[in-house]
Amino acid sequence: GVGLLSADDWVALLRSFRIADAVVRKLALYLQPEKAGDAWLFKGFGLAEYYAPGRYELRIDKDNKRWTLLLQNGAPVDSGAAADSVGTKRLGFKWLLPPAAFIGTGVPKVKFIVSTPREAANSLVARLGTKKLPESNFVQRTLQDRDGKMAADIVNTWTQEYVDGAAELKKLKLDELAKTLEGQLQTQKAALEAAE
Repeated sequence: GVGLLSADDWVALLRSFRIADAVVRKLALYLQPEKAGDAWLFKGFGLAEYYAPGRYELRIDKDNKRWTLLLQNGAPVDSGAAADSVGTKRLGFKWLLPPAAFIGTGVPKVKFIVSTPREAANSLVARLGTKKLPESNFVQRTLQDRDGKMAADIVNTWTQEYVDGAAELKKLKLDELAKTLEGQLQTQKAALEAAE
């Protein structure tokens, strides 16, 4: 039961990369638009197995229904029409701009950063505050974020991943305990047979 893992084990699991990496992947936290108001453009953004982290600028030519993707230094790396995926071939992005991105006129510039999921997980773990409540089995979690809704989504996703991870860990510990007890039983049985 409860004695299989210490309180420190549970807090370590909560702050582990096993949990943080899963949260980062589920919420695409490796992607950071410079302006929070641009986040809707990245709905469904994902990464292929091989991808190019870095700082980028997307220019959306609304009049011609085209886009151009540039590195932060201004070097163009990809371009296409409204229906084309952005950065798929050369950069490993899984990203299609929503049709609403091309409504209106002008050429808005959208700056964003793509980091590695592990860098994002490191940052996330550093921002997570944990405190074991005295005389209880509960751990209080706090997270600072400029977007309150995103902070809530992160903590809720983290909690779900933690519950899943804890169940998996508990099962592993129970399996380990069962094997240990089986080993002890076999040893005692052999000792008893030898004594007879």
